[in-house]
Amino acid sequence: MEGRGDHPKTAKIEMLIERFEISGDDDLDLRSEEEKARAAVTNWMRWQGDLGHLDRWQQAAIWGAVREQTALIRDRQATDEGRGYVQALRKLADVVEER
Repeated sequence: MEGRGDHPKTAKIEMLIERFEISGDDDLDLRSEEEKARAAVTNWMRWQGDLGHLDRWQQAAIWGAVREQTALIRDRQATDEGRGYVQALRKLADVVEER
């Protein structure tokens, strides 16, 4: 009988063995832990530098959203803070593109 185990209180679970492979398109990260950490610090500093090109209110809008301290949407409508956040992201995108 399919779906039944040997014991009356357990069910038998049929499982197919899956073959796990990687394709040639997959990018393997062969960096050491030190190299990964160094890259993370470099990227964090670049992010800080990009934010430094924004006005204080734009920086505050982004950090408020990142820290979930501001409501960006209320009653399915963008709040003033939400619209400010979008403006700050647009400015940040301009700064990154100019880099």
